[in-house]
Amino acid sequence: MKVHSTYTVYKRIANLVLVLIGIAIGINLWWVNQQQTQAWYGVQAQQLGRSLSQQKALVLADIVRKEDKEGLQLVLTQLLADEHVIAAAVYNFRGRLLARVGSELTQLESLKNQAPHNLTFVADIIDSPSDQTAQTEDMVATFGSVPIIGYLKIQLATDIVMAHHNQFQQQLSKQRVIFMLLAALGALYITRAFYKLRFKFQRQWRAKARLLRKS
Repeated sequence: MKVHSTYTVYKRIANLVLVLIGIAIGINLWWVNQQQTQAWYGVQAQQLGRSLSQQKALVLADIVRKEDKEGLQLVLTQLLADEHVIAAAVYNFRGRLLARVGSELTQLESLKNQAPHNLTFVADIIDSPSDQTAQTEDMVATFGSVPIIGYLKIQLATDIVMAHHNQFQQQLSKQRVIFMLLAALGALYITRAFYKLRFKFQRQWRAKARLLRKS
């Protein structure tokens, strides 16, 4: 019956510990990467939605002031031409709907249809200083020193906003897998070379020990 030496047992335990540590480090790196990816996506999506809604809110100020419904519809239609936008609506400062384009999807409808939750952004439509004197209390809501005459609400399609980001993450994941395979292959060859050299040196040491005993 073959009896394993203490060294062999310790070696196997050490190899098992190293494997477990490697798995733990890999899982931790994956989790950290997922958290950083979600944070980066949130920042990028917020920047896109805020900049788009604020720019169009500036354009809509004069149109809302004049209550030009055809102009509102035209601007919203142009906004809907952006592939990221799936719905847009303009309200007066009391919350009454003035114009709408696209198909707005609520959170409840998203859950019911198992569709990704769309990103919603609301921007204040602020009256220009030169025309504030012409406004009445029925047309303007003043918050502090900012005269608000309406609101612009837009919805962005999450899957379209994420499309480029998902492609980048897929390519990055493939590169990580390749690097991991190369690292594992390199570690395998290094380990094999180490044991070959160790066996060679042990054999030479034993041969020298036998010669010394004979002499």
